[in-house]
Amino acid sequence: MLEKLFNLGTLGAGIFFFSWIYQAWETKQKGKSIVSANFWILRLLGVIILVVYSFQIDSLIFAITYIITGLITIYNIYMASKPTIH
Repeated sequence: MLEKLFNLGTLGAGIFFFSWIYQAWETKQKGKSIVSANFWILRLLGVIILVVYSFQIDSLIFAITYIITGLITIYNIYMASKPTIH
């Protein structure tokens, strides 16, 4: 059971961390700083897994931290999906 929990936590943290790698790659490709909807979606996926993991290991502070992070991420996905006004 502990190994499965460790794997779940590692997967969530890996996806969460990979979002930064993805953002840096997108920025390099475009030649300017980019924070796309894909970046936020990767972060949200990582957050969801980490929230599940935090409840599995009975860590309330970890759960609260990632729930708040998830809410901010959802807000950013919403803002990224709005059309840009010129």
